[in-house]
Amino acid sequence: MHLWRVAGEKPTYRISSTLFLRGLGVIYLIAFFSLWIQVDGLIGTDGILPAKNYLERVAGYYETQSPTQSPYWEVPTLAWLGSSNTQLETLCVIGMLGSLLLICGFLPLPSLVLLWACYLSLFHVGQVFLSFQWDILLLETGFLAIFLAPLIRSRCFTDRAPPRIALWLLWWLLFRLMFESGVVKLSWNDGGDISLQNTWETLTALDFHYWTQPLPLPTAWYAQQLPDWFQKLAVIFVFAIELCFPFFIFAPPRMRRVASAGFIFLMFAIGVTGNYTFFNLLTILLAILLIDDACWPTRFRLRMAGTPTVSWVYWQQIRTYFLLPLTALAILIGSLHIYVALWPKATWSRETIVRFNPRQWLLVNSYGLFRQMTEKRPEIILEGSRDGKTWEAYNFCFKPGDLQQRPRVAAPHQPRLDWQMWFEALRWERVYQTTGKMNLRYASPWFVSLVQRLLENQPAVTGLLCVDRLAQSPSEPSFFRMGLYQYRFTDRAESLKNGSWWHRDLDWMSPTYRVSKTRTGILDIHSEENKLD
Repeated sequence: MHLWRVAGEKPTYRISSTLFLRGLGVIYLIAFFSLWIQVDGLIGTDGILPAKNYLERVAGYYETQSPTQSPYWEVPTLAWLGSSNTQLETLCVIGMLGSLLLICGFLPLPSLVLLWACYLSLFHVGQVFLSFQWDILLLETGFLAIFLAPLIRSRCFTDRAPPRIALWLLWWLLFRLMFESGVVKLSWNDGGDISLQNTWETLTALDFHYWTQPLPLPTAWYAQQLPDWFQKLAVIFVFAIELCFPFFIFAPPRMRRVASAGFIFLMFAIGVTGNYTFFNLLTILLAILLIDDACWPTRFRLRMAGTPTVSWVYWQQIRTYFLLPLTALAILIGSLHIYVALWPKATWSRETIVRFNPRQWLLVNSYGLFRQMTEKRPEIILEGSRDGKTWEAYNFCFKPGDLQQRPRVAAPHQPRLDWQMWFEALRWERVYQTTGKMNLRYASPWFVSLVQRLLENQPAVTGLLCVDRLAQSPSEPSFFRMGLYQYRFTDRAESLKNGSWWHRDLDWMSPTYRVSKTRTGILDIHSEENKLD
């Protein structure tokens, strides 16, 4: 690999563009496959939040509350054509097939359009289960990649120089992703509650990160045992990468390579201790775009050599007409997002974003990973019983539950229910700290629906959990309860003593609910007569 380019030689990015586009096909394939095996239980007809019910509510809202607006424009999704289990699965399968076409280099541009349309469709009906930053990042990246890709298959996929404007837009996306993620760590509590400690400012964030992150890996337990000086040094390193290196993107090629190496190393460091789905891989792909062709072996560069044809030049001119307004929008809205990250109390910038940004298309978005480091790890444990005395927990595949269970590897797959359970537990903790009590009236609607589906033993929903006697039983449990626990990693002494990965303390235990048939479902969760204690 050549580290330095020949003086006077204009940098090109054919090889990195090829790797990026084919790699993006792999990311899309992972995302669609991961969703395909969960879609019935999450948003299917008998799922937790049925897409059909959601679209009916959206249509009803715009018909009664905003008749001048079209629900088809405000919520753009192919699921308007049908949202049954088969149709939702078909969107996932089409996405997987389109991903394979992109990986192989056949019809790259049409494939990218198809992939973006399918994922946007699933994003809108996925509701809370597709509300993660990497979903948004994939949509924005996928849309910009449309303008980078060749129209049809070329000899080596991109043997002509990629459009410079499209390349710069992807660099601008990477800049915003990294810089905003660094800025929000320092500004999230500006003008807010002074009683809240910003662990990023005190360099203690990694004292909590490894065991409070949503789905840690086994390596996180060992990372937690590292000395304090190492944890503080790692936080300083994170700030250097996220706040300084993004500016190297717009520097000469040598500095871009340094930025690329820094971003890739940071993504590796994050991914080695936690399950973050395809986020790390997608960010690495964006970072690869910073590496110019001079860095790659000569034989690769020779294979990429080509002479633009008349049709290629004509297509480039057409594409430029679309890129110019997109560039203006990306710079305007992207800059405003950065301004908001720097000064969270700025209201005029937020109003401008709302006014000019077509949010339903997810073209330009804000980012802020690990904005506020959680200092506790609440976990919701759901339990069922057939006699009211012997209780069995519903076993989730990846989130902590059993104290003896070794943290599991999930990435690049995303178990979306397990992830949402982490956010719901944080919500419950806030309610419990504020009110001193907790019940299902304070729970999120999706969680209430989850409880109903579990008690009904809906196969689509119980299939999202690990195989256990309770979830897989042909009969419903007769009694049900929920507990809110505080989890933390064990230390070395505890681990050697009992072999546990986790230690937990009970914060709150719900009353025992009797499962009974009602007009509203298996269990009337708001009915006092169903409480036994």
